[in-house]
Amino acid sequence: MNLYPEGIDCIWIAMDQNGALAAFVTAGVAPIPTIVLNSSLLELENIEQIVIEQFPVIGEANLKVDLPRPDDFIAISKRGLFVYDWDDNEQQYVLISIPTYLKNYADLARNLKIYIQTLALNSYDFSKSNKINVYKDLICNIAD
Repeated sequence: MNLYPEGIDCIWIAMDQNGALAAFVTAGVAPIPTIVLNSSLLELENIEQIVIEQFPVIGEANLKVDLPRPDDFIAISKRGLFVYDWDDNEQQYVLISIPTYLKNYADLARNLKIYIQTLALNSYDFSKSNKINVYKDLICNIAD
């Protein structure tokens, strides 16, 4: 059984080597860590809602690219997360938005820490990474 939400544009969250947080937008086809798909702590479909509702706005967002509808990316970055979106041409997640104030792993509630600690992209420092190949650090699934 494939748990991948094919065709559904959703987000998952990971931390970098410094504990900074990023949201990864799947475009309905991008690699998603198997841990995220199998999690009983947090359902993939609820992650964006949790970020928007439970993470307060703590700063502004700096867009790295021009987008016709950047509102969702901006809303997430204002809550302290870097935002990466899947790029079919690059076959990687590319940086879309940078927060002016960072939310860190240490700032999270205990249940979110337990979840995020399994999603460490230790090969990366998000503040210096325009592209992310999640396969370097995590086992992932893709759409069929």
